[in-house]
Amino acid sequence: MQKKIHTLGFRLLLLGLLTLLVGCASTPQKRIAENEAYFLALPKEDQERILDGEIALGFTSEMVRMALGSPDQVQRRVTAEKTETYWIYLGSFLVVDSYQVRDFARFSRVYHQRQVDRTRQQFYEKMRLVFQEDVLVEFGESRRGQ
Repeated sequence: MQKKIHTLGFRLLLLGLLTLLVGCASTPQKRIAENEAYFLALPKEDQERILDGEIALGFTSEMVRMALGSPDQVQRRVTAEKTETYWIYLGSFLVVDSYQVRDFARFSRVYHQRQVDRTRQQFYEKMRLVFQEDVLVEFGESRRGQ
């Protein structure tokens, strides 16, 4: 009975956290509202792309930020000829590792085996964008494990 109460409490806590996260999620509409004058000055086809969460070569960093949100990582590369800024968006997935553990009971001299599961979050580079002078000049997407 007590295990069921703990499970129910855990599920309610998880549901509450999920509801909170969904309410805080950033959408193109919310990001556009932060700089609406800039968005309204853009050509209609660019506005439609941003609303759909899509990007195109020639977009400024502000247009990309409206469409995709802020990057997870920003890197900069400076050479004698040019300065490039890389925006990296990360994806993640869960990995479950299962393994057997053998415990030795010291006083009874008996080995006990039990299954242990460990869940961890694995990150990967989902998208990399390259900006030169605040203009998107290159981007590429990858799928998990590729």
